[in-house]
Amino acid sequence: MISTRLFLIVSIISLFSLGIGIAFAETESFTVAARDYERKYVDLKEGDAIEYTVTVSGGRNDDIEFTIYYPDGSNDGGGSISGNFDDQFVAQTSGTYVFEFNSPSLLSNKSVKFSYEITKNTYYVYVDELPDWAPYAENVISDSTKFWETVYPKLNFHVVSTPQEADFTIKWVKDFGQEHVGYAVGSKFIEVGLGDSNCLKKWNPYSAKHVGSIMKHEIGHILGLEHSNDPDDIMYPFTQDTEYGSIELDVVLKESKTLFVPICTAKDFSTFNYWVKTSNENSGFDVFFVPSGGELTSWSEEQSLRHYDDTTCFGKGYTSYGGTCEGVKKGSGLFIMADEPDVPLDINVKLQEVSNISSPTRESKTAVYQYEEPITPKIKQDPEQIFSENQDSVKGQEKVVCGKGTTLKDGKCVVSQQQNPSGGGCLIATATYGSELAPQVQQLRELRDNQLLQTASGTTFMSGFNQFYYSFSPTIADWERENPVFKEFVKISLTPMISSLSILNHVDMDSEAKVLGYGISLIMLNGMMYVGLPIIGIISLRKIIN
Repeated sequence: MISTRLFLIVSIISLFSLGIGIAFAETESFTVAARDYERKYVDLKEGDAIEYTVTVSGGRNDDIEFTIYYPDGSNDGGGSISGNFDDQFVAQTSGTYVFEFNSPSLLSNKSVKFSYEITKNTYYVYVDELPDWAPYAENVISDSTKFWETVYPKLNFHVVSTPQEADFTIKWVKDFGQEHVGYAVGSKFIEVGLGDSNCLKKWNPYSAKHVGSIMKHEIGHILGLEHSNDPDDIMYPFTQDTEYGSIELDVVLKESKTLFVPICTAKDFSTFNYWVKTSNENSGFDVFFVPSGGELTSWSEEQSLRHYDDTTCFGKGYTSYGGTCEGVKKGSGLFIMADEPDVPLDINVKLQEVSNISSPTRESKTAVYQYEEPITPKIKQDPEQIFSENQDSVKGQEKVVCGKGTTLKDGKCVVSQQQNPSGGGCLIATATYGSELAPQVQQLRELRDNQLLQTASGTTFMSGFNQFYYSFSPTIADWERENPVFKEFVKISLTPMISSLSILNHVDMDSEAKVLGYGISLIMLNGMMYVGLPIIGIISLRKIIN
Protein backbone atom coordinates (compact mmCIF):
# COMPACT_ATOMS: atom_id res chain seq x y z
CA MET A 1 0.00 0.00 0.00
CA ILE A 2 1.12 3.53 -0.69
CA SER A 3 -0.29 6.47 1.28
CA THR A 4 -0.45 10.10 0.25
CA ARG A 5 3.28 10.82 0.62
CA LEU A 6 4.88 8.43 -1.94
CA PHE A 7 8.34 9.51 -3.08
CA LEU A 8 9.52 8.54 -6.55
CA ILE A 9 13.26 8.17 -6.84
CA VAL A 10 14.46 4.58 -6.99
CA SER A 11 17.36 3.14 -5.04
CA ILE A 12 18.59 0.42 -7.38
CA ILE A 13 20.99 -1.06 -4.84
CA SER A 14 18.18 -1.82 -2.42
CA LEU A 15 16.17 -3.52 -5.18
CA PHE A 16 18.89 -6.06 -5.84
CA SER A 17 19.65 -6.64 -2.16
CA LEU A 18 15.99 -7.47 -1.52
CA GLY A 19 16.06 -10.23 -4.15
CA ILE A 20 13.53 -8.79 -6.56
CA GLY A 21 11.86 -11.39 -8.77
CA ILE A 22 12.02 -14.39 -6.39
CA ALA A 23 8.46 -15.64 -6.50
CA PHE A 24 8.58 -19.03 -4.77
CA ALA A 25 10.95 -21.30 -2.85
CA GLU A 26 10.30 -24.74 -1.37
CA THR A 27 12.13 -27.71 0.13
CA GLU A 28 10.67 -31.23 0.17
CA SER A 29 12.09 -34.34 1.82
CA PHE A 30 10.74 -37.77 0.82
CA THR A 31 11.65 -41.42 0.44
CA VAL A 32 11.86 -43.30 -2.86
CA ALA A 33 11.26 -47.00 -2.31
CA ALA A 34 13.43 -49.63 -4.01
CA ARG A 35 12.52 -50.18 -7.68
CA ASP A 36 10.03 -47.28 -7.40
CA TYR A 37 9.91 -43.58 -8.31
CA GLU A 38 8.58 -40.23 -7.09
CA ARG A 39 7.55 -37.25 -9.19
CA LYS A 40 7.39 -33.57 -8.27
CA TYR A 41 5.41 -31.13 -10.42
CA VAL A 42 6.40 -27.49 -10.82
CA ASP A 43 4.47 -24.94 -12.91
CA LEU A 44 6.67 -22.44 -14.76
CA LYS A 45 5.96 -19.58 -17.15
CA GLU A 46 8.12 -18.91 -20.16
CA GLY A 47 11.16 -16.97 -18.98
CA ASP A 48 10.99 -18.14 -15.34
CA ALA A 49 14.32 -19.28 -13.91
CA ILE A 50 14.55 -22.21 -11.46
CA GLU A 51 17.50 -23.18 -9.31
CA TYR A 52 17.34 -26.60 -7.62
CA THR A 53 19.40 -28.85 -5.34
CA VAL A 54 19.05 -32.62 -4.88
CA THR A 55 20.61 -34.51 -1.95
CA VAL A 56 20.47 -38.33 -1.93
CA SER A 57 21.31 -40.74 0.91
CA GLY A 58 20.46 -44.29 2.00
CA GLY A 59 21.42 -47.81 1.08
CA ARG A 60 24.72 -49.21 -0.08
CA ASN A 61 24.95 -46.88 -3.07
CA ASP A 62 23.74 -43.36 -2.47
CA ASP A 63 22.51 -42.77 -6.00
CA ILE A 64 19.26 -42.20 -7.83
CA GLU A 65 18.17 -41.71 -11.43
CA PHE A 66 17.00 -38.13 -12.01
CA THR A 67 15.08 -36.92 -15.10
CA ILE A 68 13.31 -33.66 -15.98
CA TYR A 69 10.28 -33.87 -18.32
CA TYR A 70 9.27 -30.71 -20.22
CA PRO A 71 5.68 -29.61 -20.97
CA ASP A 72 5.90 -30.96 -24.54
CA GLY A 73 6.77 -34.50 -23.28
CA SER A 74 10.47 -34.40 -24.07
CA ASN A 75 13.14 -34.74 -21.36
CA ASP A 76 16.70 -33.78 -20.54
CA GLY A 77 18.05 -37.30 -21.02
CA GLY A 78 18.33 -38.06 -17.32
CA GLY A 79 21.35 -39.06 -15.26
CA SER A 80 22.52 -40.54 -12.00
CA ILE A 81 22.87 -38.48 -8.81
CA SER A 82 25.09 -39.54 -5.98
CA GLY A 83 25.28 -37.30 -2.90
CA ASN A 84 24.58 -33.67 -3.82
CA PHE A 85 23.68 -32.11 -7.15
CA ASP A 86 22.53 -28.62 -8.07
CA ASP A 87 21.66 -26.94 -11.35
CA GLN A 88 19.43 -24.29 -12.92
CA PHE A 89 17.61 -23.53 -16.16
CA VAL A 90 15.22 -21.03 -17.72
CA ALA A 91 11.81 -22.26 -18.87
CA GLN A 92 11.54 -22.04 -22.64
CA THR A 93 7.78 -22.70 -22.65
CA SER A 94 4.98 -22.26 -20.14
CA GLY A 95 3.53 -25.36 -18.49
CA THR A 96 4.15 -28.09 -15.91
CA TYR A 97 7.68 -29.42 -15.51
CA VAL A 98 8.05 -32.91 -14.00
CA PHE A 99 11.06 -33.80 -11.81
CA GLU A 100 11.29 -37.62 -11.61
CA PHE A 101 13.36 -39.49 -8.99
CA ASN A 102 13.82 -43.21 -9.80
CA SER A 103 15.52 -45.68 -7.44
CA PRO A 104 17.50 -48.37 -9.30
CA SER A 105 18.23 -50.31 -6.10
CA LEU A 106 16.66 -53.74 -5.69
CA LEU A 107 16.60 -53.65 -1.90
CA SER A 108 17.27 -50.22 -0.32
CA ASN A 109 15.14 -47.14 -0.13
CA LYS A 110 16.59 -43.72 -0.95
CA SER A 111 16.11 -40.56 1.11
CA VAL A 112 15.83 -37.47 -1.12
CA LYS A 113 15.85 -33.80 -0.25
CA PHE A 114 14.65 -31.64 -3.15
CA SER A 115 14.97 -27.84 -2.79
CA TYR A 116 14.10 -25.36 -5.52
CA GLU A 117 13.70 -21.62 -5.93
CA ILE A 118 11.79 -20.00 -8.78
CA THR A 119 12.93 -16.58 -9.93
CA LYS A 120 9.92 -15.24 -11.77
CA ASN A 121 11.21 -13.27 -14.76
CA THR A 122 7.99 -13.10 -16.78
CA TYR A 123 4.72 -11.63 -15.52
CA TYR A 124 1.42 -11.73 -17.36
CA VAL A 125 -0.73 -8.72 -16.54
CA TYR A 126 -4.45 -8.13 -17.01
CA VAL A 127 -5.52 -4.47 -16.92
CA ASP A 128 -9.10 -3.35 -16.39
CA GLU A 129 -10.38 -1.01 -19.08
CA LEU A 130 -9.27 2.55 -18.44
CA PRO A 131 -12.26 4.89 -17.86
CA ASP A 132 -12.97 7.15 -20.83
CA TRP A 133 -12.50 10.20 -18.58
CA ALA A 134 -8.89 9.24 -17.81
CA PRO A 135 -7.03 9.20 -21.16
CA TYR A 136 -4.07 10.85 -19.44
CA ALA A 137 -3.18 7.47 -17.89
CA GLU A 138 -3.14 5.44 -21.09
CA ASN A 139 0.67 5.12 -21.19
CA VAL A 140 1.11 4.41 -17.48
CA ILE A 141 1.19 0.59 -17.81
CA SER A 142 3.85 0.65 -20.51
CA ASP A 143 5.99 3.24 -18.72
CA SER A 144 5.79 1.47 -15.35
CA THR A 145 6.65 -2.00 -16.63
CA LYS A 146 9.52 -0.61 -18.71
CA PHE A 147 10.79 1.09 -15.55
CA TRP A 148 11.09 -2.26 -13.74
CA GLU A 149 12.49 -4.00 -16.83
CA THR A 150 15.24 -1.36 -16.89
CA VAL A 151 16.00 -1.74 -13.18
CA TYR A 152 16.02 -5.55 -13.45
CA PRO A 153 16.89 -6.49 -17.08
CA LYS A 154 15.77 -10.12 -16.77
CA LEU A 155 12.17 -9.10 -16.07
CA ASN A 156 9.52 -9.17 -18.80
CA PHE A 157 5.89 -8.08 -18.60
CA HIS A 158 3.15 -9.08 -21.04
CA VAL A 159 -0.40 -7.68 -21.06
CA VAL A 160 -3.01 -10.43 -21.60
CA SER A 161 -6.68 -10.25 -22.60
CA THR A 162 -8.29 -12.23 -19.77
CA PRO A 163 -7.80 -12.39 -15.98
CA GLN A 164 -7.41 -16.17 -16.19
CA GLU A 165 -4.16 -15.82 -18.15
CA ALA A 166 -2.69 -13.23 -15.76
CA ASP A 167 -0.31 -13.47 -12.83
CA PHE A 168 -1.82 -10.27 -11.44
CA THR A 169 -4.61 -7.82 -12.23
CA ILE A 170 -4.59 -4.01 -12.24
CA LYS A 171 -7.74 -2.08 -11.36
CA TRP A 172 -8.38 1.68 -11.44
CA VAL A 173 -9.88 3.68 -8.58
CA LYS A 174 -11.22 7.19 -9.13
CA ASP A 175 -10.68 8.37 -5.54
CA PHE A 176 -9.45 6.40 -2.53
CA GLY A 177 -10.20 9.24 -0.13
CA GLN A 178 -7.69 10.23 2.55
CA GLU A 179 -6.29 6.80 3.39
CA HIS A 180 -4.03 5.95 0.44
CA VAL A 181 -3.61 6.37 -3.33
CA GLY A 182 -2.74 2.78 -4.29
CA TYR A 183 -3.08 -0.73 -2.87
CA ALA A 184 -1.58 -4.18 -3.47
CA VAL A 185 -3.35 -7.35 -2.35
CA GLY A 186 -0.76 -10.13 -2.04
CA SER A 187 0.86 -10.87 -5.38
CA LYS A 188 -2.34 -11.12 -7.43
CA PHE A 189 -4.10 -7.77 -7.42
CA ILE A 190 -3.31 -4.04 -7.33
CA GLU A 191 -5.46 -0.90 -7.34
CA VAL A 192 -4.20 2.46 -8.62
CA GLY A 193 -5.76 5.84 -7.81
CA LEU A 194 -6.49 8.28 -10.65
CA GLY A 195 -7.22 11.41 -8.60
CA ASP A 196 -8.59 12.83 -5.37
CA SER A 197 -10.74 15.60 -3.89
CA ASN A 198 -8.07 17.23 -1.75
CA CYS A 199 -7.64 20.34 -3.93
CA LEU A 200 -10.28 23.05 -4.53
CA LYS A 201 -12.81 20.86 -2.68
CA LYS A 202 -13.58 18.93 -5.88
CA TRP A 203 -12.28 15.84 -7.60
CA ASN A 204 -9.21 16.48 -9.76
CA PRO A 205 -7.14 14.03 -11.81
CA TYR A 206 -3.55 13.18 -10.96
CA SER A 207 -0.92 13.88 -13.57
CA ALA A 208 0.21 10.95 -15.72
CA LYS A 209 3.58 11.16 -13.96
CA HIS A 210 1.98 10.77 -10.52
CA VAL A 211 -0.26 7.86 -11.58
CA GLY A 212 2.84 6.22 -13.03
CA SER A 213 4.67 6.62 -9.72
CA ILE A 214 1.81 4.93 -7.85
CA MET A 215 1.79 2.11 -10.40
CA LYS A 216 5.55 1.53 -10.11
CA HIS A 217 5.32 1.35 -6.31
CA GLU A 218 2.48 -1.18 -6.33
CA ILE A 219 4.16 -3.36 -8.97
CA GLY A 220 7.16 -3.38 -6.64
CA HIS A 221 4.96 -5.12 -4.06
CA ILE A 222 3.90 -7.68 -6.68
CA LEU A 223 7.61 -8.39 -7.24
CA GLY A 224 8.01 -9.13 -3.53
CA LEU A 225 9.48 -5.83 -2.30
CA GLU A 226 8.54 -4.45 1.11
CA HIS A 227 8.36 -0.79 2.13
CA SER A 228 11.65 1.05 2.51
CA ASN A 229 12.66 3.62 5.15
CA ASP A 230 14.69 5.53 2.57
CA PRO A 231 12.74 8.57 1.26
CA ASP A 232 14.71 8.29 -2.00
CA ASP A 233 13.46 4.76 -2.68
CA ILE A 234 10.48 3.98 -4.93
CA MET A 235 9.21 1.69 -2.15
CA TYR A 236 9.07 4.49 0.42
CA PRO A 237 5.46 4.35 1.67
CA PHE A 238 4.69 8.09 1.69
CA THR A 239 4.38 10.60 -1.12
CA GLN A 240 5.79 14.09 -0.82
CA ASP A 241 4.95 15.28 -4.33
CA THR A 242 1.29 14.75 -5.18
CA GLU A 243 0.97 16.17 -8.66
CA TYR A 244 -2.30 16.94 -10.43
CA GLY A 245 -3.12 16.99 -14.11
CA SER A 246 -5.19 19.68 -15.81
CA ILE A 247 -7.53 21.20 -13.19
CA GLU A 248 -10.63 22.95 -14.55
CA LEU A 249 -13.03 25.27 -12.75
CA ASP A 250 -16.21 27.08 -13.90
CA VAL A 251 -17.54 30.06 -11.90
CA VAL A 252 -19.67 33.15 -12.42
CA LEU A 253 -18.36 36.46 -11.04
CA LYS A 254 -21.29 38.44 -9.63
CA GLU A 255 -21.18 40.75 -6.61
CA SER A 256 -17.53 40.36 -5.62
CA LYS A 257 -16.16 40.65 -9.17
CA THR A 258 -12.95 38.98 -8.00
CA LEU A 259 -11.82 35.38 -7.69
CA PHE A 260 -8.77 33.65 -6.23
CA VAL A 261 -7.98 30.14 -7.54
CA PRO A 262 -5.19 28.48 -5.50
CA ILE A 263 -2.65 26.26 -7.22
CA CYS A 264 -2.37 22.62 -6.17
CA THR A 265 1.27 21.64 -5.64
CA ALA A 266 3.43 19.87 -3.08
CA LYS A 267 6.59 21.69 -4.21
CA ASP A 268 7.98 24.84 -2.63
CA PHE A 269 8.28 26.48 -6.07
CA SER A 270 6.82 25.26 -9.33
CA THR A 271 5.78 26.15 -12.89
CA PHE A 272 2.17 26.24 -14.08
CA ASN A 273 0.33 26.43 -17.37
CA TYR A 274 -2.90 28.39 -17.05
CA TRP A 275 -5.79 29.52 -19.22
CA VAL A 276 -8.73 31.75 -18.38
CA LYS A 277 -11.63 32.58 -20.71
CA THR A 278 -15.17 33.94 -20.77
CA SER A 279 -17.92 33.57 -23.34
CA ASN A 280 -18.85 37.24 -22.89
CA GLU A 281 -17.25 38.99 -25.88
CA ASN A 282 -18.04 42.51 -24.63
CA SER A 283 -16.71 42.31 -21.09
CA GLY A 284 -13.22 41.14 -20.25
CA PHE A 285 -11.10 40.46 -17.20
CA ASP A 286 -7.64 40.95 -15.72
CA VAL A 287 -5.73 37.90 -14.52
CA PHE A 288 -2.61 37.79 -12.34
CA PHE A 289 -0.54 35.07 -10.72
CA VAL A 290 -0.31 36.33 -7.12
CA PRO A 291 1.78 35.04 -4.15
CA SER A 292 -1.21 34.32 -1.88
CA GLY A 293 -4.96 34.57 -1.39
CA GLY A 294 -4.32 37.55 0.86
CA GLU A 295 -4.20 39.73 -2.25
CA LEU A 296 -8.02 39.51 -2.31
CA THR A 297 -8.07 41.50 0.93
CA SER A 298 -5.42 43.92 -0.33
CA TRP A 299 -7.45 44.58 -3.45
CA SER A 300 -10.75 45.09 -1.62
CA GLU A 301 -9.19 47.49 0.90
CA GLU A 302 -6.57 49.37 -1.12
CA GLN A 303 -7.35 48.67 -4.81
CA SER A 304 -3.83 47.31 -5.23
CA LEU A 305 -2.19 43.90 -5.20
CA ARG A 306 1.18 42.18 -5.56
CA HIS A 307 1.65 39.86 -8.54
CA TYR A 308 4.47 38.05 -10.34
CA ASP A 309 5.82 40.57 -12.80
CA ASP A 310 6.99 38.28 -15.61
CA THR A 311 4.88 39.08 -18.69
CA THR A 312 3.84 35.42 -18.96
CA CYS A 313 2.25 35.59 -15.48
CA PHE A 314 -0.46 38.21 -16.04
CA GLY A 315 -2.74 39.77 -18.64
CA LYS A 316 -5.03 42.80 -18.56
CA GLY A 317 -8.23 43.34 -20.53
CA TYR A 318 -8.79 39.94 -22.12
CA THR A 319 -11.71 37.63 -22.84
CA SER A 320 -9.30 34.71 -23.27
CA TYR A 321 -5.78 34.60 -21.88
CA GLY A 322 -3.14 32.15 -20.68
CA GLY A 323 0.53 31.33 -20.46
CA THR A 324 3.22 29.54 -18.48
CA CYS A 325 4.29 31.12 -15.19
CA GLU A 326 7.56 29.99 -13.56
CA GLY A 327 8.76 30.35 -9.98
CA VAL A 328 5.36 30.42 -8.28
CA LYS A 329 5.51 29.39 -4.64
CA LYS A 330 3.22 27.03 -2.75
CA GLY A 331 0.13 28.98 -1.68
CA SER A 332 0.11 31.09 -4.84
CA GLY A 333 -2.81 31.23 -7.24
CA LEU A 334 -4.67 33.10 -9.94
CA PHE A 335 -6.37 36.39 -9.09
CA ILE A 336 -9.12 37.14 -11.62
CA MET A 337 -10.99 40.43 -11.75
CA ALA A 338 -13.93 41.36 -13.97
CA ASP A 339 -13.58 44.63 -15.88
CA GLU A 340 -17.27 45.61 -15.80
CA PRO A 341 -18.77 46.02 -12.31
CA ASP A 342 -22.41 45.53 -13.33
CA VAL A 343 -22.14 42.56 -15.71
CA PRO A 344 -22.07 38.96 -14.39
CA LEU A 345 -19.09 37.23 -15.98
CA ASP A 346 -18.80 33.48 -16.52
CA ILE A 347 -15.21 32.32 -16.11
CA ASN A 348 -13.55 29.04 -17.12
CA VAL A 349 -10.14 28.40 -15.51
CA LYS A 350 -7.59 25.71 -16.36
CA LEU A 351 -4.43 25.08 -14.32
CA GLN A 352 -1.78 22.45 -14.90
CA GLU A 353 1.53 21.95 -13.12
CA VAL A 354 4.39 21.43 -15.58
CA SER A 355 6.17 18.21 -14.62
CA ASN A 356 8.63 17.66 -17.48
CA ILE A 357 11.04 20.47 -16.52
CA SER A 358 13.26 21.15 -13.52
CA SER A 359 11.45 22.81 -10.62
CA PRO A 360 12.43 26.45 -9.93
CA THR A 361 14.57 26.91 -6.83
CA ARG A 362 13.27 30.35 -5.86
CA GLU A 363 10.24 32.58 -6.15
CA SER A 364 9.89 34.93 -9.12
CA LYS A 365 9.94 38.70 -8.63
CA THR A 366 6.69 40.49 -7.84
CA ALA A 367 5.31 43.89 -8.74
CA VAL A 368 2.41 46.03 -7.50
CA TYR A 369 -0.68 46.60 -9.65
CA GLN A 370 -3.14 49.39 -8.92
CA TYR A 371 -6.56 50.03 -10.36
CA GLU A 372 -6.72 51.09 -14.01
CA GLU A 373 -9.67 51.95 -16.23
CA PRO A 374 -10.87 48.91 -18.22
CA ILE A 375 -9.75 48.67 -21.85
CA THR A 376 -11.43 47.04 -24.85
CA PRO A 377 -11.17 43.27 -24.20
CA LYS A 378 -8.75 41.25 -26.32
CA ILE A 379 -8.34 37.57 -27.12
CA LYS A 380 -5.08 35.64 -26.73
CA GLN A 381 -4.82 32.78 -29.24
CA ASP A 382 -4.04 29.05 -29.06
CA PRO A 383 -4.86 27.61 -25.62
CA GLU A 384 -4.29 24.19 -27.20
CA GLN A 385 -0.62 25.02 -27.56
CA ILE A 386 -0.34 25.41 -23.79
CA PHE A 387 -2.53 22.48 -22.73
CA SER A 388 -1.48 19.31 -24.55
CA GLU A 389 -2.25 15.97 -22.89
CA ASN A 390 0.69 14.23 -24.59
CA GLN A 391 3.39 16.86 -24.87
CA ASP A 392 6.21 14.33 -24.53
CA SER A 393 4.83 11.89 -27.11
CA VAL A 394 5.14 14.25 -30.09
CA LYS A 395 8.79 14.06 -31.11
CA GLY A 396 10.44 15.39 -34.24
CA GLN A 397 7.27 16.99 -35.64
CA GLU A 398 6.76 20.68 -34.93
CA LYS A 399 3.26 22.11 -35.02
CA VAL A 400 2.99 25.14 -37.33
CA VAL A 401 1.08 27.89 -35.53
CA CYS A 402 -0.04 30.79 -37.71
CA GLY A 403 -0.64 34.18 -36.17
CA LYS A 404 -3.72 36.32 -36.45
CA GLY A 405 -4.11 37.66 -40.00
CA THR A 406 -2.48 34.60 -41.61
CA THR A 407 -3.68 31.11 -42.47
CA LEU A 408 -1.93 27.76 -42.98
CA LYS A 409 -1.70 26.88 -46.67
CA ASP A 410 0.45 24.01 -48.05
CA GLY A 411 2.34 23.87 -44.77
CA LYS A 412 3.14 27.61 -44.75
CA CYS A 413 1.63 30.67 -43.07
CA VAL A 414 0.35 33.09 -45.71
CA VAL A 415 -1.41 36.45 -45.42
CA SER A 416 -5.21 36.20 -45.25
CA GLN A 417 -7.12 38.11 -47.93
CA GLN A 418 -9.08 40.02 -45.28
CA GLN A 419 -6.23 40.78 -42.94
CA ASN A 420 -6.87 43.00 -39.96
CA PRO A 421 -4.27 45.79 -40.28
CA SER A 422 -4.19 46.50 -36.55
CA GLY A 423 -2.67 43.26 -35.27
CA GLY A 424 -1.23 39.84 -36.08
CA GLY A 425 1.08 37.09 -34.91
CA CYS A 426 4.80 37.64 -34.37
CA LEU A 427 5.70 34.84 -36.80
CA ILE A 428 9.46 35.32 -36.99
CA ALA A 429 9.90 35.84 -33.24
CA THR A 430 7.67 32.83 -32.47
CA ALA A 431 9.70 30.59 -34.78
CA THR A 432 12.96 32.00 -33.37
CA TYR A 433 12.18 31.54 -29.69
CA GLY A 434 10.10 28.37 -30.07
CA SER A 435 6.78 29.48 -28.58
CA GLU A 436 4.26 32.31 -28.51
CA LEU A 437 4.74 32.20 -24.74
CA ALA A 438 8.47 33.05 -24.89
CA PRO A 439 9.23 36.29 -22.96
CA GLN A 440 10.65 37.97 -26.09
CA VAL A 441 7.46 37.27 -28.08
CA GLN A 442 5.31 38.41 -25.16
CA GLN A 443 7.31 41.66 -25.02
CA LEU A 444 6.65 42.41 -28.70
CA ARG A 445 2.98 41.55 -28.39
CA GLU A 446 2.48 43.69 -25.27
CA LEU A 447 4.24 46.63 -26.96
CA ARG A 448 1.97 46.36 -29.97
CA ASP A 449 -1.32 45.79 -28.13
CA ASN A 450 -0.85 48.00 -25.07
CA GLN A 451 1.19 50.85 -26.53
CA LEU A 452 1.07 51.29 -30.31
CA LEU A 453 -2.54 50.25 -30.95
CA GLN A 454 -3.80 52.64 -28.26
CA THR A 455 -3.03 55.69 -30.47
CA ALA A 456 -4.07 56.71 -33.98
CA SER A 457 -0.49 57.17 -35.20
CA GLY A 458 0.52 53.80 -33.77
CA THR A 459 -2.45 52.10 -35.46
CA THR A 460 -1.58 53.74 -38.79
CA PHE A 461 2.03 52.62 -38.45
CA MET A 462 0.98 49.02 -37.66
CA SER A 463 -1.36 48.98 -40.68
CA GLY A 464 1.47 49.81 -43.05
CA PHE A 465 4.01 47.67 -41.21
CA ASN A 466 1.77 44.58 -41.32
CA GLN A 467 1.38 44.85 -45.10
CA PHE A 468 5.16 44.78 -45.41
CA TYR A 469 5.86 42.29 -42.57
CA TYR A 470 3.42 39.58 -43.68
CA SER A 471 4.75 39.66 -47.22
CA PHE A 472 7.91 37.82 -46.12
CA SER A 473 7.60 36.69 -42.45
CA PRO A 474 5.83 33.35 -43.16
CA THR A 475 8.70 32.32 -45.46
CA ILE A 476 11.37 33.36 -42.95
CA ALA A 477 9.55 31.45 -40.18
CA ASP A 478 9.44 28.31 -42.36
CA TRP A 479 13.16 28.60 -43.11
CA GLU A 480 13.87 28.82 -39.38
CA ARG A 481 11.92 25.64 -38.65
CA GLU A 482 13.79 23.81 -41.41
CA ASN A 483 17.30 25.12 -40.65
CA PRO A 484 18.54 25.38 -37.02
CA VAL A 485 21.66 27.31 -38.08
CA PHE A 486 19.56 29.96 -39.83
CA LYS A 487 17.31 30.07 -36.75
CA GLU A 488 20.31 30.89 -34.51
CA PHE A 489 21.44 33.58 -36.97
CA VAL A 490 17.99 35.21 -36.82
CA LYS A 491 18.02 35.02 -33.01
CA ILE A 492 21.37 36.83 -32.87
CA SER A 493 20.07 39.42 -35.35
CA LEU A 494 16.89 40.08 -33.36
CA THR A 495 18.61 40.53 -30.00
CA PRO A 496 19.72 44.20 -30.50
CA MET A 497 16.26 45.22 -31.73
CA ILE A 498 14.39 43.53 -28.87
CA SER A 499 16.82 45.05 -26.37
CA SER A 500 16.23 48.53 -27.79
CA LEU A 501 12.44 48.07 -27.75
CA SER A 502 12.59 47.23 -24.05
CA ILE A 503 13.24 50.93 -23.49
CA LEU A 504 9.54 51.53 -24.18
CA ASN A 505 8.61 49.51 -21.10
CA HIS A 506 10.09 52.29 -18.95
CA VAL A 507 8.51 55.37 -20.59
CA ASP A 508 4.97 56.74 -20.82
CA MET A 509 3.44 56.64 -24.32
CA ASP A 510 0.15 58.34 -23.51
CA SER A 511 0.02 60.83 -26.36
CA GLU A 512 0.41 60.96 -30.14
CA ALA A 513 3.49 63.16 -29.83
CA LYS A 514 5.25 60.73 -27.51
CA VAL A 515 4.46 57.76 -29.75
CA LEU A 516 5.90 59.60 -32.77
CA GLY A 517 8.93 60.83 -30.84
CA TYR A 518 9.89 57.53 -29.29
CA GLY A 519 9.06 55.66 -32.50
CA ILE A 520 11.29 57.83 -34.70
CA SER A 521 14.09 57.68 -32.14
CA LEU A 522 14.00 53.89 -32.04
CA ILE A 523 13.88 53.63 -35.83
CA MET A 524 17.00 55.80 -36.00
CA LEU A 525 18.71 53.76 -33.26
CA ASN A 526 18.01 50.48 -35.00
CA GLY A 527 19.01 51.98 -38.34
CA MET A 528 22.37 52.90 -36.83
CA MET A 529 22.83 49.39 -35.35
CA TYR A 530 21.76 47.39 -38.40
CA VAL A 531 22.92 49.70 -41.22
CA GLY A 532 25.24 52.39 -39.90
CA LEU A 533 27.61 50.20 -37.87
CA PRO A 534 28.11 47.61 -40.68
CA ILE A 535 28.83 50.44 -43.17
CA ILE A 536 31.33 52.02 -40.79
CA GLY A 537 32.95 48.61 -40.29
CA ILE A 538 33.23 47.96 -44.03
CA ILE A 539 34.72 51.43 -44.67
CA SER A 540 37.24 50.98 -41.83
CA LEU A 541 38.21 47.55 -43.12
CA ARG A 542 38.77 48.87 -46.64
CA LYS A 543 41.03 51.62 -45.29
CA ILE A 544 43.09 49.05 -43.39
CA ILE A 545 43.40 46.84 -46.47
CA ASN A 546 44.40 49.77 -48.73
